[in-house]
Amino acid sequence: ASQIIETMRTFTTNEEVVVEWIASKQEVTEYVVEWYEELETDPSGRSWQYVSNSTNWKANKENFKPFICYNISVYPLYGNKVAAPYSIQTYIQEKKPSEGPMADTGIPGKNEVTIKWKEISKDKRNGFISNYTIFYKPEDGKELNETVNSDVLQYRLKSLQANTQYTVYIMASNEAGGTSGEPKTFKTLKF
Repeated sequence: ASQIIETMRTFTTNEEVVVEWIASKQEVTEYVVEWYEELETDPSGRSWQYVSNSTNWKANKENFKPFICYNISVYPLYGNKVAAPYSIQTYIQEKKPSEGPMADTGIPGKNEVTIKWKEISKDKRNGFISNYTIFYKPEDGKELNETVNSDVLQYRLKSLQANTQYTVYIMASNEAGGTSGEPKTFKTLKF
């Protein structure tokens, strides 16, 4: 059915998890809020609560686990119909990722190489990944770094020295901090 909820946000206070939304139809006054852990596969592991005459919902923070991603959906009810839900994801509390990304190097050129990595699995993120930082260092030089957005999973390092061994590693960061993966070495070509 039609999208009645235009926007929604969630935030956490010291005691509570708060969800607020804006509805396009004023006559809709009843909603169902549903929440569950993103990695929960059992439908009976979902919780829900009925909300009347309000466009916000509060729950005790103790009902949520830290470092776990939750899906929260709000379903507008009007008459005997249910409109399309509006869904968002949230973490009640973040900590730095449990592991960093593994760097994979393509075939190096004389002055460049493409570094690739895979996303960290959801159960190891402990928060929303905000960016990745690629650290690289020639054998006897100083360490340099480049930072890219969280949707970027490969990066071309340019202006490298020819015929030089480099060490590279990648750090994944969220709001709580960053975790680096294992370092990898590669050597640029002579010609």
